[in-house]
Amino acid sequence: MPDISCIFKLKDGRNLGYAEYGKHDGTPAFYFHGYPGSRLEAVLADKAAYVKNIRFIGVDRPGYGLSDSRPGRKLTDWPDDVSEFADHLGFDKFRVIGLSGGAPFASACAWKIPSRLISVGIISGLGPVDLPELGSRLNAFQKFWFYCARNIPFVIRPCACIVGKMLCRHPEKFRQILKERTSEPDNKVLDNPEILGAFTSSFHEGLSHSTEGFHRDLLIYANSWGFKLEDIRCKVKVWHGEKDFIVHDDFGRHYARCIPGCQAEFFPDEGHFSLAGTKIEHMLEGL
Repeated sequence: MPDISCIFKLKDGRNLGYAEYGKHDGTPAFYFHGYPGSRLEAVLADKAAYVKNIRFIGVDRPGYGLSDSRPGRKLTDWPDDVSEFADHLGFDKFRVIGLSGGAPFASACAWKIPSRLISVGIISGLGPVDLPELGSRLNAFQKFWFYCARNIPFVIRPCACIVGKMLCRHPEKFRQILKERTSEPDNKVLDNPEILGAFTSSFHEGLSHSTEGFHRDLLIYANSWGFKLEDIRCKVKVWHGEKDFIVHDDFGRHYARCIPGCQAEFFPDEGHFSLAGTKIEHMLEGL
């Protein structure tokens, strides 16, 4: 049975929340959830990870779920937490996988700790939105949020708090919002109670304790990452749906173009949620 409420105490005293899925004695892989989200999102791969003999560990980023916040954290701080956690579990080498808003954090690991990584997976990955060619691919709502985060960041914290509380108190609005903003493949897969439940539970868990992670991640996404994708020296595989209305597939093509030796696979009939919901076994095999 999955163990979904685990806590590791980091050297600086912060709690790091995580959940274990798949095969407990399998090859280790850390999963970085979307935005917003939590460790519970990793349940999407539970069955596939068991079949593929993978110990699949979903990790709460600081300020989400069971993980304590880290004031002022930067994108490039995350690999340090991952390395310390991996040392605790006795992993010399491991895989990392980032979905959507988790992709920048997987990329940071690929850049900063490549010697620890077997491979890196980026699924429907958000890229560096400060680049004009990618910023132009954001929808109007996203452009507004990132503009505020970059130019008037003091408004982000209260806004994140309001949105986070709304999603927690009225989970039915989550499905309504998604239905209005996603493609036909996504709407179809989100009619599956198991897949919708995985994302709904992940969102709720990620925001119910605190909205600090929600707030801090937005500031991280909106500004320079602190490294270039071109400087990554690690095996990276990208998957992206061409009917993704949440993160345009040009983000996936940017990863594929910039990361040396990157392998990429694009799916003409998949969206943002449908890709993770229906192709996870295929993607785990690709790693």
